[in-house]
Amino acid sequence: MYPVHANPRMAAGAPLTDDVLKCQLRPLQSTEYPGMTALQYARLAAVFPSGVCDFTKPGVGAAPLQSVWLMYTAPGVATPL
Repeated sequence: MYPVHANPRMAAGAPLTDDVLKCQLRPLQSTEYPGMTALQYARLAAVFPSGVCDFTKPGVGAAPLQSVWLMYTAPGVATPL
């Protein structure tokens, strides 16, 4: 019911949930960019020296959902049920 609008992260392969705050990285591979010249690929490698986002993996520090429901025992204190 809620429309999803594209953003640069989704265009790069991020999930529609848009819940990855910091992505795990993977090295660049020239075979994934078939239309690039060697000069363009060298520039890309210079911009992303540590690699590019690997959206097939969970985000850095992501933890599985513990529970959907919370019990509030005091103001500001929530405990998963």
